[in-house]
Amino acid sequence: LESTLAKVTRVDVVGKEEDKVSYANITLVSDIDRDIPESKIKYDNKYALIIGNEDYMSYQSNLSKEQNVQFAISDARSFKEYCEKTFGIPASNITYITNGTLGQMRQGIAQMNTLLKKSTGNLDIYFYYAGHGAPDELSKEPYLIPVNVSGSKVQDGIKLKEVYNALTEFGSTKVTMFVDACFSGGARNQELAATRSIKLVPKADMLKGNIVSFSASSGTQSSYAYSAKNHGMFTYFLLKSIQESNGDINYKDMWDKVNSKVSFESVRVNKVEQDPQKNVGIDVEKIWEQWKFK
Repeated sequence: LESTLAKVTRVDVVGKEEDKVSYANITLVSDIDRDIPESKIKYDNKYALIIGNEDYMSYQSNLSKEQNVQFAISDARSFKEYCEKTFGIPASNITYITNGTLGQMRQGIAQMNTLLKKSTGNLDIYFYYAGHGAPDELSKEPYLIPVNVSGSKVQDGIKLKEVYNALTEFGSTKVTMFVDACFSGGARNQELAATRSIKLVPKADMLKGNIVSFSASSGTQSSYAYSAKNHGMFTYFLLKSIQESNGDINYKDMWDKVNSKVSFESVRVNKVEQDPQKNVGIDVEKIWEQWKFK
């Protein structure tokens, strides 16, 4: 592994570097970050929105460092590399947000929705999120939590259903979502709301449209890191399955490998159960398994 003194920046949805920067010793390189398969073709109809929310403590004074999401930015950065190199997505078609605030995340989601609205239904969309998720304690609705939203006020975050709706409101070739978060009230290090002692089973949505969503865990489970690999357990095995196949793998084979590996390795490495979950839009129930990344 390589350890470097890296400059860490937050980037907004139009790609401008903000004034505030910090420095940290970061160990990033894992085996999935080397020898990334490369596509010779760039696909102008492919777009991606990638969000890695790791540093919640810097935005909320009542949090401890343990309540950050370990390796979330490393996960997002690596997924971005695979989008560009393996999936053939032009760099200009990728919106990449680290430590996203509520405004930045909403702007990124709205941008994807508008692109779909203005297209002729031929866009291929990827959505990736690593960070905190949490359920509303009354409705059990799952929320994505921006870095400036308190875990005790999850309603101020972004409903996962809102993301689904934004990406399926208008026609598309396909929409693929990867969510390395959990929605039971737990997290890689600690739950965001330290006072929540009971985990909840998040409400499941029935999806419409050409969409498949893959999540890191299910039920009351938490989503954990694979510390030896400097990634989330789910993201590591997702990218590993793509790397080992040179990018030439259909969604069924990818899902079978990821589901099996995460379920087993989480018990072996972290001594806890973590079983990934998929949710398939009713319009593609019979065809999603044969979709490919390139």
